Amino acid sequence: MHTILVIGGTHHLELRAAIERRGHAIFDLAANDAPLALVERIATLHAQQKFVAIVAACEEGRVAAAMASAKLGLRGVSLGAVLNTGDRARMRSILHHAGMGQVLFRKCTTRGEAAEFLMNIGGAIVLYGQEEAAVVRSSSELHAAWERISRRAVGGVLCEEHVDGSVVSVEGCSISGRFHGAAVTSHAIDRQGVTVGYEQPARVSDDLRKSLFAFTSRVIALLGVTDGVTHTTWKLTARGPVLIGTTTRNGGGRIPLLTQLSSGIDLADAEVAHAVGEGIAVPQRIDGEAVAVRLIPATDGIVSYVDLPDASEVYAAGTSVTAGDLIHTNHEPLAWVVTTGERAVQRADAFAARIEIIIEEERTPCAQTAS
Repeated sequence: MHTILVIGGTHHLELRAAIERRGHAIFDLAANDAPLALVERIATLHAQQKFVAIVAACEEGRVAAAMASAKLGLRGVSLGAVLNTGDRARMRSILHHAGMGQVLFRKCTTRGEAAEFLMNIGGAIVLYGQEEAAVVRSSSELHAAWERISRRAVGGVLCEEHVDGSVVSVEGCSISGRFHGAAVTSHAIDRQGVTVGYEQPARVSDDLRKSLFAFTSRVIALLGVTDGVTHTTWKLTARGPVLIGTTTRNGGGRIPLLTQLSSGIDLADAEVAHAVGEGIAVPQRIDGEAVAVRLIPATDGIVSYVDLPDASEVYAAGTSVTAGDLIHTNHEPLAWVVTTGERAVQRADAFAARIEIIIEEERTPCAQTAS
């Protein structure tokens, strides 16, 4: 039995299943440290555990995983590809110089620069921080968003022209520089801009699906991705698909399960196969079932109550929390449900509405004074 280090993957069920099918053990590590500190910690653990691979299941762990893999002589995604896809300003610059610049952008180091960019755009812009983004339409909105996002930004805040449109993602993998598209996923987003679910296959024409696969192939090639899985997000706008971002890992929210059910392609298995050096088999698409997942997003507080309805009526359902857990908004979805077949979306919505999770505000202990 060998051991694979998984960063931030305690709730990535498909990835864990792909590792366990191979008879390997999983060593879990949270991505709580800065990349360099995390690399040193991994090196210390590797001296004891002798990992055969490192897999980053979360965005925060990708840089450390690539750096540690290179340092320890393990197979993995190249650091260049990780940096090109993880740094939005770098990604936009590379694509702009290659003739694929789709939106105006600027790395701003002061609120004044951001205000100037907002005025020049003459419409809404998006501010991207370390773990969050904010759509800004006025100087007053900019003031509040800048104070919140710039606090944790390194080297400035990326400001981009905002475009309206529905959101989809392309799931696929690359083998020796050739991209193979597996599925197009529709994203369900609520009025606050929070993703609350996904659906496959996306309701797009065959021509648009082929175009999205072709656009994705060109984008990831320009960004230096030659092998491994990718999850690439697009907005479908009046002027055509506009790239939002791409990452060298599988999407979250049970997307790998949806892809397997709708297309027959197991991208979680492909991710593990690449990591351990087995090589990725050329995927063969099939026309599978219509599938949907609905998610219960996290909010700050302490979980006081969890009730999940009987899951026998759906394909699968589960929770990631129990009563007493302290959670934050960047936590994994609190619960999820997957449905298949006719009316998959409606049945997923109906089941999700019956999930009850109560979050109470975290109380700060009162200081006691001596009497």
